[in-house]
Amino acid sequence: MDEKKSQKREKWQKRWRSIKTLAIIAAIFFLHLKALEWREPASAEWSIFLKAAILPPMFFLPYLIDVAIHEFGHVLGGWLTGYRFRYMRVGRLMLVNSEGRLRLHRWKRSVGASDGEASMSRAYDGGTEAPIALFYLGGAILNAMFALLFGAAGLLWTRGLLSLFLLAAAIFGIIGACINIIPITSPKGANDGATLRLLRRDPIWRRITSIQSAKNDMFADGVRLRDMPAEWFELPEGVEAKSDIGRMIYWTRYHWLLDAHRFAEADAVMTELLEDEAIPEGMRLYVEEDRMTLALLGYGTAEITPPCEKRRKELEDKHDYNIILLRTEYIRLLLQNRNLPEAMGMRRRFERAAARAYVYPSDVVTDRELIAMAEELARERGILPAAEGQAAK
Repeated sequence: MDEKKSQKREKWQKRWRSIKTLAIIAAIFFLHLKALEWREPASAEWSIFLKAAILPPMFFLPYLIDVAIHEFGHVLGGWLTGYRFRYMRVGRLMLVNSEGRLRLHRWKRSVGASDGEASMSRAYDGGTEAPIALFYLGGAILNAMFALLFGAAGLLWTRGLLSLFLLAAAIFGIIGACINIIPITSPKGANDGATLRLLRRDPIWRRITSIQSAKNDMFADGVRLRDMPAEWFELPEGVEAKSDIGRMIYWTRYHWLLDAHRFAEADAVMTELLEDEAIPEGMRLYVEEDRMTLALLGYGTAEITPPCEKRRKELEDKHDYNIILLRTEYIRLLLQNRNLPEAMGMRRRFERAAARAYVYPSDVVTDRELIAMAEELARERGILPAAEGQAAK
């Protein structure tokens, strides 16, 4: 009964989101028509189809430009305060610094990701000395500066579509600056202003952020998680395991143990993490999948069960490029179901995700090793043919 109510509630929530989306689109189109009449009087004689065709470049391109400006502001702010550039993303296009070389990367990841992202890094300093304000506020500051330039140019250019384009860029820039510099925390996380406020108030969060920056620095240089200092993955004194900080540290610790092939210890940490009833649903999903991988390989204590419909739906819908789910499903199809055609299809999806959704080779090296272990087991059990040069058992 409760499940039916939950499904019904979810259905109405989807409908309400669709209604709100349509209302927003209608409002944008109405404002677009009024703006056209204001900046381009001749548009009164244009057809409705021509006016609609002009909508995307007049609004989406200025928006993407402001996203690029915002992320470059983070990069510039970080560079001015001693950080190293790691990557910058606008939409699906990424500029990546990997092992000292810049390269373009076409990024693809689960839905729900932001439209832009910037990553800078520096060596670990204990979380106390590194200047952080300019990095976090650099995006909003540059948005505001360019908004003033775009607005002035749009008003001086009194007529035509270019004027409308510049004014749209100015409006998006002002909005982008405000919603990032004013501290806001939503279900998706904290914005730049809220993150900066948290780091200034909480030395433990600042230490964790400093460690993450140092990890990014080492990842980009090809260093594996298992080769990083052990103290980075220990729970700080005075921090409860069942807290936001504790969950984050436990999450990184069990991944460090997985990378070191200390599977029994990793399974114990994951078990303790799952005992926390307040663990976010997304984190719980991935921890359970990692435990299932170890159980399938014969190292974990989790009960081996078929994936529930919810897991399959997550896999098919919004997590198509999450290698944790893809890797676990491949191993399950290979070792538990012994379904070689479906397993090979899942392996191809894994490789596609690894190539498109992850920046550095070290991001996926642990998953590849777990897959290699599963394939070795499959050969021993006669599911896969023996490797070339290896006698079949």
